[in-house]
Amino acid sequence: MKALAIGIAGGTDSGKTTLARRLHERLSGSGWSPPACRSRAERLVVRRPGRSGAVRVDGGGAAEATDEFHQNQGGEAMIPQRVSLITLGAYELPKLRRFYRSLGWEELPVSSDAYAVFRTAGVLLSLYPAAELARDAGIQLPEQPGAYRPVTLAVNVDRREEVDAALQAVRQAGAEVLREPCDAVWGGRIAYFADPERNVWEIAWNPTAVFDERGGMISF
Repeated sequence: MKALAIGIAGGTDSGKTTLARRLHERLSGSGWSPPACRSRAERLVVRRPGRSGAVRVDGGGAAEATDEFHQNQGGEAMIPQRVSLITLGAYELPKLRRFYRSLGWEELPVSSDAYAVFRTAGVLLSLYPAAELARDAGIQLPEQPGAYRPVTLAVNVDRREEVDAALQAVRQAGAEVLREPCDAVWGGRIAYFADPERNVWEIAWNPTAVFDERGGMISF
């Protein structure tokens, strides 16, 4: 299933430059570290002067994130129902970046071999050093990618035959094919592959999928 196109926020040019500089300084051992509670997603949010909400890109236009968006029907605070950024912890980031670039995917200007961000029709996909991700999250990760991870990412295509064509494209880019295209019991068509660090992707065609004008899947 393609990621939902809900609440993607874009950064300003100056903000992206600052982020790239700080990441470079941090990864080169200068000792700089970000505020403890500020995530990579927050650094890509642009806020309008004099307004409390972050800008949401929803379809072709921008909308204000209102207080109602952060409350349930009972008025209690809740987490916004959106996925804004998916980050893959990379062990060899330059190599993994080359793989996704070889698919023809567009990067944001902030991207480098220290931190890369790709545009998709739904969320932003970022690559971040696994060791830094572990430090940010306060967790321990294996020293090597090792086994497949129990999470799948997915790209939904518009037509059945595009599953086969897309798998052939990633195969030529060096992906590991996990499952050749086949018809699914629920009426669609699927295939699976893994990127060079064994992040698992599904390519799927769902005959009932509904997409917005940006290509983000909003229902099925």
